[in-house]
Amino acid sequence: MKIGSRNITPPRLAEKLLLWFLKDELAEEVLGDLNEKFYQTLEQHSKGSAKRNYWYQVLKYIRPFALKRNRSIHSNRTTMLRHNILISFRSFKRFKSTFLINLIGLASGIACALFIYLWVDDELKIDSFHENGNQLYQVLQHNRWGEEVETKTYTPRQLASSWMAEFPEVELAISVTEDWADAQGFVGIDEIKFKANEFHADKDFFKVFSYDLIQGDIENPVPNTKSVMVSDQLALKLFGDLDNVVGQVVDWHQEEMSGDYMISGIFSIPNHSSKKFDLLFSVSLLEERNENYNSWNNNNDATYLIIEEGTDIAVFNEKIEHYLKTKADYFKNTFSIQLFSDRYLHSTYTNAQATGGRITYVWLFSVVGLFVLIIASINFMNLTTAKASNRLKEIGVKKAIGAKRKSLIFQYLTESLFLSFCGSVLAVLFVIALLPEFNDLAGKTLTFGWNRQLIISILGLTVLVGFLAGSYPAFHLSGFKPLNVFRGRSSGSSSATFIRKGLVIFQ
Repeated sequence: MKIGSRNITPPRLAEKLLLWFLKDELAEEVLGDLNEKFYQTLEQHSKGSAKRNYWYQVLKYIRPFALKRNRSIHSNRTTMLRHNILISFRSFKRFKSTFLINLIGLASGIACALFIYLWVDDELKIDSFHENGNQLYQVLQHNRWGEEVETKTYTPRQLASSWMAEFPEVELAISVTEDWADAQGFVGIDEIKFKANEFHADKDFFKVFSYDLIQGDIENPVPNTKSVMVSDQLALKLFGDLDNVVGQVVDWHQEEMSGDYMISGIFSIPNHSSKKFDLLFSVSLLEERNENYNSWNNNNDATYLIIEEGTDIAVFNEKIEHYLKTKADYFKNTFSIQLFSDRYLHSTYTNAQATGGRITYVWLFSVVGLFVLIIASINFMNLTTAKASNRLKEIGVKKAIGAKRKSLIFQYLTESLFLSFCGSVLAVLFVIALLPEFNDLAGKTLTFGWNRQLIISILGLTVLVGFLAGSYPAFHLSGFKPLNVFRGRSSGSSSATFIRKGLVIFQ
């Protein structure tokens, strides 16, 4: 034997690996043989060769005859999960009234939360479909009246063309007249007439806004003052289909705009648009019929800009703030721009600063939805803990034969999650059945279409409610002591009563 060879030991990691997978009855004998072989090899070869050979011998023992027969952790957990679901079925069958009350309560709470989710999700998507959404801005005009500042979206007609020429940051700019006079009139063919809304816009309208242009020329959608574009919905009402619509003449009745106009194209407006209109005329039509329309004192148009990517908006706002003074010294109004996709939710201004709008309702209803879920979960907690005495013997027997508190907690959480899953399925059925009535109430056209975001949201709600509703009962019920259970006393009953009363007061 080489001097000092006994100070060299076999690889520790290889030994641990061997003891981990090898049958216990083989471990001592195999380990002794491998160690003896290691030192024999060490006498004849180098240290590295001996260790490599040791690893080789260990790996050779990874065979079916030598492996431990214990089930995997995954298998044990799967078996336990199946067992807990079976126990849950039996418990629901045994306590039918409690099960139905909990099921309907959770389903109602989840259904309310889903309705609120659909509404909030729709609100957040308004005006987010435009391709240039991150560069699309609306000009705001601030009028000072004493100590107060009034913010409006009305701007002079000439603002768009002037800024296009003077500011390199502006890639595109258009004027849109959204509410000329009443903005509503009647359009028809012969005796067929429908109420409709009109817009007047510059020729680059469809380059700025990403409305679907079904038929027409994007470079010049409304070629002259005797032309008009119509929405696909209006075209279907008037003609029954979209074929051969372009070139037809319609009669428009709306104060001084009344007349016959030839259809030059068809457009479609997505549901998530805050701008709803049926007819699109040229702004030149207003200029033709109102000689003062182009005056800097005439504020009838909304101005929209495509701002060059990377522009510092704060710096740009400083440049345009007092722009009107360059046209006449007596102008006191100032300008700023706001991201168009933010305009729908943030439309309330105080002293020229955005301070709220519909975003307040989004936050409010989101909180309401959360509280509805909490209340539904509290109902579940109270009913489950109030009925705990019916399951004391079950808990006592399980603990007496060795069940750990951890396994009992897992069982009751599984039961709660399973009930929450059933409640979610029932809630989805409620939502599908009641969605038309909800749309009438909310003034929306919401649809319940399966998509990844909705599925994840429903699963998230299910897990949230399951854990929220089942956490306290699981920890409360699993804490009972077997001796007190068989004596007919539940440990911690006074504290449970106190918590239930607190939850009821919270509700």
